[in-house]
Amino acid sequence: MTQPAAGGRAPNSMTDAEYAEATSARGQLARARGLSAPYIIGGEDPDPETTTREEHRYVLLLIAMVAFIVIGGFVVTIIGIIFSLDL
Repeated sequence: MTQPAAGGRAPNSMTDAEYAEATSARGQLARARGLSAPYIIGGEDPDPETTTREEHRYVLLLIAMVAFIVIGGFVVTIIGIIFSLDL
């Protein structure tokens, strides 16, 4: 006869919540990847359309900042060359 676990239940028994979690899509994907628990880092995005719009705006902002830094470097260099010339 097996001894109950510390929680007072048999070692292989699952509660309804644990069974629902194990049979969920996340649990099945986790087991397919060889994980012992139904935890996959990241989760699901509740509103992917809004997130995509925000990411697009941030990508454009990043490109603008990089362009500003590069063009600013050229402008400062050209101004430095102009002022260092003996006219």
